[in-house]
Amino acid sequence: YQRRVRVSQVKRNVWSHYLSTTSISSFGFVLCPNENCYGLLSKKGGYTKCTECDTYSCSMCRIINCNYHKGRTCEEVKQRNSFSVELITKAKQWATENWPPDMVPIQ
Repeated sequence: YQRRVRVSQVKRNVWSHYLSTTSISSFGFVLCPNENCYGLLSKKGGYTKCTECDTYSCSMCRIINCNYHKGRTCEEVKQRNSFSVELITKAKQWATENWPPDMVPIQ
């Protein structure tokens, strides 16, 4: 298993180096954001399914398996994600400050 992972990492590194040193990236292709894949995605494809690994991802913002992204722009997804992080942070802060002392603390 470890050997297969190593081979996959080497393939990915070779592809990444090739894309960065040749003009293929100027044709509008990027490497699949799935670290176990070496497939190419069209930059214009947006949120699509990789033909190599069958993973859904966005070739522009590099997000993987986010059903919310389908039919939405990268900016809309980024705004939603930052709002979610902020909401969770504030909820944890509120719970920490207002948690009853006789209850088990939140981890």
